[in-house]
Amino acid sequence: MAFHGKLSPFITPSTMIKTGFLARFWRWLTSNEESPLNDKHPDLYALSDLVLAKELDLAREAARLGAAGLPAPEETQLSAPEAQVVHRIERARLDYVDWANLRIRVLNEDLSRLDARPVVNRALQADAEFARAASALLDTREPDMRALEEAAARREAELADFRKQNRLRRDAYYPTGGKLFFRCALLAFLILVEGVANAFFFAQGVATGLLGGFVTALLLASVNVLHAVLQGRFTLPFLFHRHFLVNLCGVACLCVTLVLTGIIGLGISHYRDALSVDAENAALVAINTLRSAPFVLHDLMSWALFAVSLLSALIACFDGLFMSDIYPFYGHKARRARAAADDLTEGLDELRAELNELKDDALTRLAADMTQAQRLLAQQEGLLQTKAGSKARLATALHDAEHCMDALLALFRQENQFHRGGRAVPATFSTRPRLKPLPVPDFNIEADQGNLDTQRQVVDTLTARLETIRGAIQAAFNREFDKLKPLDSHFQ
Repeated sequence: MAFHGKLSPFITPSTMIKTGFLARFWRWLTSNEESPLNDKHPDLYALSDLVLAKELDLAREAARLGAAGLPAPEETQLSAPEAQVVHRIERARLDYVDWANLRIRVLNEDLSRLDARPVVNRALQADAEFARAASALLDTREPDMRALEEAAARREAELADFRKQNRLRRDAYYPTGGKLFFRCALLAFLILVEGVANAFFFAQGVATGLLGGFVTALLLASVNVLHAVLQGRFTLPFLFHRHFLVNLCGVACLCVTLVLTGIIGLGISHYRDALSVDAENAALVAINTLRSAPFVLHDLMSWALFAVSLLSALIACFDGLFMSDIYPFYGHKARRARAAADDLTEGLDELRAELNELKDDALTRLAADMTQAQRLLAQQEGLLQTKAGSKARLATALHDAEHCMDALLALFRQENQFHRGGRAVPATFSTRPRLKPLPVPDFNIEADQGNLDTQRQVVDTLTARLETIRGAIQAAFNREFDKLKPLDSHFQ
């Protein structure tokens, strides 16, 4: 049957396909399960008068009614097909309004969450917040710092009193780091060298040969060297004390050291002689001969062993003497004072690092707040554009729905009139049905624009004061940092 009406501009071959079964299948295939829209709040959709005409079978109904002379010329109400057209258009318009209500509610909720003023207010208080945090940090750590300061001052005072009582004007000497490691390595080297040198002497009397002689020599060398270094470290310094009686004690200690060193050296040499006589009871034989004839050795090799042991002991003794200051207890007190001072320095360094970290965090948060405030403004501006665009989209959709209704009614009326055979048409064919008024939501953005302008002014204020706030944070950092400087005064 011929189609005589003018179709809406919505009608294209693609829309005919999209509104059919293939379109429904494609929408189901590509649908997003997380879409916030549902049947109650559909998205805007285009109405096709061609599709609706086919769906309502308008052409056939118009021809059937026209051939029967219906609707009657005196009819004042719309015919059933016309009423169906109006109903479908009304339903679409209600869908559009539902979409608009959902749209504006979502946009308003998004706008309410994008207020930049709390972020700006936080940024404007960044300097005061940092000052409070820094002050709280120092208040929390102050007892520990004061305890370290008092300990360092007490050790320093003890060292000063010791120097005054003993009339010491020089600084204490005691090796640290690489120098201390060198002296300890020297002791190990002496033990090794003496063990290697003496291994040859013991190898002749030990059943296990050179290896057994080296193990035996190494054990005896350890006793010899360690005894000497302990004497040098703890007894010989009394020789350098300022008081005469203490000097006498030092002389006595020196004599004891020499005697013990000689006894150990002779004992090692007698043990070597005993190995050559009775390897099984060498230790007992060596003790007996050491008691009865300490300076009687059987051969020159034993005397050489005695000389090696004595030389190693003397070197170890001097090495032990210079492991600390040669004045008794001076190195010990100086080390205690230095250790307390180092503890205070380490504590101050940690506190300064924490204070500096607080400052860096405050500056980082300030920059982040500035960036976030600007981003919030940009997001609000985008939402306002979307809101204004939604208003235009709604108006266009409502206008197109009415245009579609006009096209469908024109199709029905023209087809109906064509099949009437010249009979009169009802007066309703020359009128346009009045659609129900719709509660169109208010998409006015003037209030939102005013709110955005207010926020932009606040952000501009933050931008203008940004460097001032950064300077205030640095000034607060310097002020709190200066409070730590008196703790360093005892180093001056």
